[in-house]
Amino acid sequence: MFPLLPLSILTLATATHAHMEMSWPAPFRSKFNPHASPGKVDYSMTAPLKAGGADFPCKGYHSDMQDAAGVGAPVVTWKAGSPYNFTVVGGAPHNGGSCQAALSYDKGATFKVIHSYIGDCPLMNTGNFNFAVPSDANPGPAIFAWSWLNQVGNREYYMNCASVNIAGAAGGAGTPPPKVSFASRPNLFVANLGNGCTTVEGKDTVFPNPGPDVTSKSSKVDNSGSIVGNCEPAKSNPRARSESDPRLFVASGEQISVIPVATAGTRVPMPTAAPAQPAPPTTTGMAPGSMKISADGECGGPQTCLGSTYGNCCSQFGFCGDSDTHCGYGCMEGYGTCGSNGTALKLRLRGPHFRYL
Repeated sequence: MFPLLPLSILTLATATHAHMEMSWPAPFRSKFNPHASPGKVDYSMTAPLKAGGADFPCKGYHSDMQDAAGVGAPVVTWKAGSPYNFTVVGGAPHNGGSCQAALSYDKGATFKVIHSYIGDCPLMNTGNFNFAVPSDANPGPAIFAWSWLNQVGNREYYMNCASVNIAGAAGGAGTPPPKVSFASRPNLFVANLGNGCTTVEGKDTVFPNPGPDVTSKSSKVDNSGSIVGNCEPAKSNPRARSESDPRLFVASGEQISVIPVATAGTRVPMPTAAPAQPAPPTTTGMAPGSMKISADGECGGPQTCLGSTYGNCCSQFGFCGDSDTHCGYGCMEGYGTCGSNGTALKLRLRGPHFRYL
């Protein structure tokens, strides 16, 4: 006769080992990967990354790419410009959330987003998610990454990565042109890893810059305010930030004062809070003719979203797009157009050469 365990203990044990993981393409050190070394298989692939970001990216397993003929051998070959899917399995989808698919050609130093999924990712114990490899993706070995920001539960960040091979596009009339150049695609969005950016529980994460390929199935009516803090796409380890990083701000009522860029060794004083009052329309501090159309999806300083392939609205985070997140609350009309619903937060600028969170 075995003793009965309290339900709370059983629930905790289940929750600890029943999250989600990518099964296809088979990740590094996954039980699904035929190239994985038997002694190094990670049977906790469903676990999130460490809270401090020490194992970002890929739980640290991207180092296996150094053994290109062994544990880092590609598990699949994809052709640039063609449609494919990846599969996520597990037992606790945490009411879904938002995911991104990305590729890295520099062994995990940077990841370029090739598709963003806002809401319902994943929402079932097994799910396939469609995407297309950009037609201008370079041929050769690459790391494919799936990242997940869960809607319900602890504020965590999940990431599995796989070794893939990209074959060049066939070319010709049947090959779709890229929506934007591969180099101009946004970097992977990272939060909840001690990097100053946190997602809000109960909301599907709305990425500040999701890129041109987006699937939105959010069941939430309002996802505004789904992230808080200093949030930006990741360029390397999310804990590493420049001492002169200009993407810092303080809020005072409905007015945001932007802190100018500091040069190396320069201490920038924090602006004093001003009483909340109606702010004048946003101005750029620059003559209209001196601004250039954003080619990388970022706006602010000398770059405007007007005419950009990413969209005409400049979000409060400094990215171009046409979604409600870009054109609604926080939209900076000095760098593009904004929605007409009257909810746009005007920014009072203190100089012409700022970049924004």
